[in-house]
Formats: sequence, structure tokens, C-alpha cells
Amino acid sequence: ADLVLSGYVGDKSAALFLKQFADADWAGDRTDYRSTSGAILFLVGPKTRFPLAAKCMKQTCTSHSTPESEIVAANAAMRSMALPALDVWEGLLARPVHLEFREDNQTCITIIKTGKSSTIQHITRTHGISISLLHEIFQDPNISIVYQESSGQYADIFTKVFNKIPTWHLVSDLVGLSWK
Repeated sequence: ADLVLSGYVGDKSAALFLKQFADADWAGDRTDYRSTSGAILFLVGPKTRFPLAAKCMKQTCTSHSTPESEIVAANAAMRSMALPALDVWEGLLARPVHLEFREDNQTCITIIKTGKSSTIQHITRTHGISISLLHEIFQDPNISIVYQESSGQYADIFTKVFNKIPTWHLVSDLVGLSWK
């Protein structure tokens, strides 16, 4: 109750684009070993950082690796937040809008870029996710996937436990949370 989420817009519409962060905690729930997916979407520009949507949800089945849980989180973020937002913002701005997807797991990025993985072929059956669909989405020239250092992963706030006040302040600042 003491926190306020804020953003700012200081750019002309031509400079604006979308930035999506997604993350997962592999087997974070020790009762059933299911992972949690977290995501946050921003409208950004040189002088703009405005949060548009955020999501935190428990994954529906157990993942067997960090890259698997990260793929599940990426899929949820893209399908429920980023792609619908692209449609809205392209309509509002009457132009193509770039989407930059930020991921902190190199293996997940490689799987999405290649559209293949020999170790998580079961993901379609277990999680209902198509790696080839994610691969196709990122073939769009207006959608890019970028490696994000974990220290700057905005979606961590939705997937991790922060026991130290300075760390909580750092992750809060990343997403635009501040004390009243």
C-alpha cells in the first residue's frame, strides 16, 4: 500500500517502441516444483518509460530445466501481453512499432532463434507451447530478442524472493515502484 507505480512520457510518438521483459524461477514452488512466470511490458523511448502491463502466474506443469521454464514464460509474455499490445500501439500510432523482448537466459534465446531444441521436444505436449511458433514470431523484422543481464531483468520482481531491503529497492526501482 505504500508503493506507487509510475512512468513518464517525454518523447514524440515517432520515438516510441515497446520493451517486454519475461523471466521464470525454475521449480521455485517446493511443494510441487512448478515454476513461476513473470513479465512486464513498457512503452519506451529516449525520454519515456511507461509501464503498460505486468503479469505473474504459476506455470501449469513442472519444467525440467531453466531454459524450459524460461520458454514457457516467454510464450506467456508474448501471447498475452506483447503481441496484443503491438496491435493496439500500431493502431494508435498509425505506424509499425518495434518490440524488443528482453531475456536473461542464453539457451532460451538460442532455442527461440533456431526454433529447435533436442532436450525439450516434449514442451508441446506438456506445456502446450510451440517452439516453432515462437521462432516464427521473432522472424518479424519489428520484433527482436535481446540478451539482458540478470541484474537488469525487470521481471525478476515477479519471480524471486527478496530478503534484503537494498535488493528490494533495486528491483522496485527497475519497474518504477517508489515509496509514497
